[in-house]
Amino acid sequence: MKASFEDADRRDLRLDVCRGLALWFIFIDHIPDNSLSWFTLRNYGFSDVSEVFVFVSGYTCMLAYGATLPEEGWRTVAVRALRRGWEIYAAFLLVVLFYVALVWVVASAISMKRTRASSSACRGRPSFTPWRCSSRRSIQTS
Repeated sequence: MKASFEDADRRDLRLDVCRGLALWFIFIDHIPDNSLSWFTLRNYGFSDVSEVFVFVSGYTCMLAYGATLPEEGWRTVAVRALRRGWEIYAAFLLVVLFYVALVWVVASAISMKRTRASSSACRGRPSFTPWRCSSRRSIQTS
């Protein structure tokens, strides 16, 4: 199935704006001691914006796959929705793997920098007590 220019015109951007705002409000709610969180639904209702995000996403899914249901049946709709869900999950896994690799590289660089700094501060002292090199007391060597 190929997407054409006409299919792109049928996309309702209002739903994308609602989902984007919901994601921003979820982000704001997760920042502690934030004055902007008073403008989110968390303070004025029984739920927060995550329910709005799930509802709007379900409505968008219905718009995307709803026309297919009478023509091709439940099986085709379920397969297409599951395939799209798998694509999103695979992209999520790739982003998480990239993030873990980035954290590992940055942590290794910081660790190497600290190791170099502590080894240069402890020249002429025993290598088995590097944490004492930064203190004011000197270590007696034989």
